Amino acid sequence: MNPKVSILVATYNGEEYLHKQLDSIINQTHENLEIIIQDDGSKDNTLKILQGYAANDSRIRVSQNKSNLGIVKNFYDLISKSEGKYIAISDQDDIWETDKIEILLDNISDSSLIYTDSALIKDDDSSWGTTLLEQLGHTPKSGRFLMNLLTENTISGHACLFKAELKEVILKSRDLECHQSYMYDQLIGTIASFNDGVRYYDKPLTRHRIHASNNHNTFISKDKSDKSDKSDKSDKSNQRMLDERQEARRKERRERTKAPFFQRKRERARIKTERAHEKLVLLESMFNTYSTKRKNVFRLEPNPTIKFNTCFFNRKLCKELVAVGIDKTEAKQLSLGKLYYTFLQIF
Repeated sequence: MNPKVSILVATYNGEEYLHKQLDSIINQTHENLEIIIQDDGSKDNTLKILQGYAANDSRIRVSQNKSNLGIVKNFYDLISKSEGKYIAISDQDDIWETDKIEILLDNISDSSLIYTDSALIKDDDSSWGTTLLEQLGHTPKSGRFLMNLLTENTISGHACLFKAELKEVILKSRDLECHQSYMYDQLIGTIASFNDGVRYYDKPLTRHRIHASNNHNTFISKDKSDKSDKSDKSDKSNQRMLDERQEARRKERRERTKAPFFQRKRERARIKTERAHEKLVLLESMFNTYSTKRKNVFRLEPNPTIKFNTCFFNRKLCKELVAVGIDKTEAKQLSLGKLYYTFLQIF
């Protein structure tokens, strides 16, 4: 199995760590690669570094945007330019295990996408002793019809490989209003789950760097002014920052649990109602791009047993909300939102 894999790299002022990331890519054990790198208007030596690599490796194509697109639009643009059978996304400052692509290809099977967790590293390449999903408190998800990827995304762009057959749906869906609050990897993961599903591989294959210049995942990053200080004092400062953030999350959870039960229930139902319509629009936009055969996989018209159960559930929940003082009209809306949310999560 020697399919072409498109590796997409979006860069911006990344000169400090770029060499290590590119070295780990060009030295992959799977060699049939096209490496497409698009710089977003760097002011440092990033473009010069990229051109040097391209001059020595014919698999590398480098371009620079005329204006700054931002990370999300830059990656969508890169996806549109890819020609491989599979697509992998890379940050500019991570380090890949040299057999990453080979392992993901060997294990993707019939799924549309495969992904892993990421081991977190510091500025100096040393380990934080934890992984990205552990820090986010997320449980890996596998399977199909994973609507909860929109509320708790476990798929990071830098840690996944997906089939190029998803390109058409991704590029058609990227500009829809309901996607504007989501990152590109949330959209890709959700679309993959509605095709042939996503698969989780339980060994981290990316060393994901956390530092002050990260665009995302800066929960344990250093201050830029401390880059040259690799002492124990610096490590303790970073650990203290991590502890403070974790304590803040714990405090937030404790405060939520102090609220009266029905108040929390009402608020959760309200949030789910607000998201229900957005999710239904998302479903419609995705399924309208698939074949008739693909549409028939997901039936919005339930069989009589499911219809009875859902109607009963809706009435029962509505009565419970009215019983605690919620206006009947509002109770109907809240219970319908809960029904939509529950129904969508079944699939």
